[in-house]
Amino acid sequence: MDPNNDIVTGKSKNGNSSYRWEHQHVILLLDTYPKFQYRFRKKVERTDKIWKDFAEAMRKNSFHEATAERCATKWKYMKERYQEISLKSVDRVEGKQVWTYYEKMHSIVGSEATVTLDHVQEVGSCGGVKVKHTSNDSKPNKRQRTRVTNSESLDRLIDLEKGREDMDLKIIESLQFHKENSSIRTQAIVNVSKSFELLSNAIASKLNTSGGFENTQSLVRKL
Repeated sequence: MDPNNDIVTGKSKNGNSSYRWEHQHVILLLDTYPKFQYRFRKKVERTDKIWKDFAEAMRKNSFHEATAERCATKWKYMKERYQEISLKSVDRVEGKQVWTYYEKMHSIVGSEATVTLDHVQEVGSCGGVKVKHTSNDSKPNKRQRTRVTNSESLDRLIDLEKGREDMDLKIIESLQFHKENSSIRTQAIVNVSKSFELLSNAIASKLNTSGGFENTQSLVRKL
């Protein structure tokens, strides 16, 4: 099949024969689709309404035979063809060698294609993709996840309790240290006070004796 005159196989709903797409019309289709891609993704509007607007845009660009049905059917075929080649080709260069429109299709739908080559098992007759899951994709059951979570929580609680005990010991040691220093300072103050009291009593006693002031000076010098 000549890729420049790509034909959509089968008949349309109204029984008309397959329509032959010229190369320039296929390129116009691929250039027009990105302008409507957002509307198709939103899935808010009716699809047939979007394709009617799509066909109108094609007609405004000199493809007067464009209809909503023709454009929708052609695009469906283009996507199926792209997916088929993607399953067999390893890169864009090889894909382009197989199909003229592969690279342009890849730039449009490559990022959102339902085909993921590393995980595809098979493609159904309607273009649907069945995905196989590897063992790495399996998830632990809920009970296993709970056990892991509880174990981690218990370890954290033990670490917190141990840290709290260490902090309590440090606080107790600090209080004891300050208490001991406070006791030493208090005892020193008491001793000094007693010394002054003894000195005061001695001075008073000497003043009351016959020695008078001279004896007091002598006592002070002795002290």
